[in-house]
Amino acid sequence: MENRMETDSANHAETLLAMALKHMDKFEYDVAQSFCESTLQLDPDNVRALETSSSLFLEVNDFEKAKSRLERAISLSPDRGYSKFFSLAQLVEGKEAIDFYERGINVLKSELESVSDEKEKCRLKRELSTAYCSIAEIFTTDLCFEDNAEMECVNSISKAIDADPTNPESYQSKASFFLIKQNKEEANAEMQKSLSLWLPQLKAVMEGKSDVSEAIPLSYESRITAAKNLIELEEYESAWEVLECLLNENDQVVEVWYLSGFANFLRGEGFEGNARYYLNKAKKVASKTMSGDPEIVEHVEELLAELGPGEMEDDSENDENIDDNCEFTSSDDDDTAAEC
Repeated sequence: MENRMETDSANHAETLLAMALKHMDKFEYDVAQSFCESTLQLDPDNVRALETSSSLFLEVNDFEKAKSRLERAISLSPDRGYSKFFSLAQLVEGKEAIDFYERGINVLKSELESVSDEKEKCRLKRELSTAYCSIAEIFTTDLCFEDNAEMECVNSISKAIDADPTNPESYQSKASFFLIKQNKEEANAEMQKSLSLWLPQLKAVMEGKSDVSEAIPLSYESRITAAKNLIELEEYESAWEVLECLLNENDQVVEVWYLSGFANFLRGEGFEGNARYYLNKAKKVASKTMSGDPEIVEHVEELLAELGPGEMEDDSENDENIDDNCEFTSSDDDDTAAEC
């Protein structure tokens, strides 16, 4: 009788968790979290519920609760499920983050050894490669002043490429490293390798020539980094190809509008109208969505002040309409700087 009750309780917990995932897919985070809490009341050691709950806390920027749930999940299942280690690594800094990445990598390598399906093996190799890229980034940021930072960064990038030679993020990481070393020639070569592995595919999806369900092998955030690298390399046309796709995918991200404006600003004479257009868009999206890095918003204001209002500034643009398709072309006329 007791075993039957335990089985019924476990089944009910799984049903509640399934409901949580269903509502999570609909972006109904509060409802999904309530189902997670109900699941954990029935089964406090349910690792999947803890991880799902953590993801939901991250969606509402409650990082401490997300961290607590991940720590609990890791304590319950330290030898299985690499993703919770990687998620926790992103919530901490420096050597602590490296430790969680390395623990997750060890679990991931164990999973790789037991996988026979080629598609799943490729997926895991990509995850492994990306984890090494994350470690490399930490050695160029949080741990950049460590004595062995450069060597660790180079080694991590090499491991990323060895794990998955088709991962564009590994070549982008290498490009970022060369930019730090002020070696723009090598940086540009690595960026071109990276772009060749994903940009044509993404453009084909955007142009309707490829199935939109096909996975793009680089996250939205990583593609923003690609645009930043290309702007630093003064590869403005390639930068715009990346930024245009980002805007088509999500036109509510302040940083993408800002980068579009900043790139035009850097191009100088003949691109002032474009710069004003995109920077004003960044300003309006920041106001409308109440989002955006304060430093970026401040820089937008500084750039607009330096550019001045222009000869034919149009203040009548509808703030609600921020879904334009605009060309990154030169124009001296502010009304036609960004052709839609």
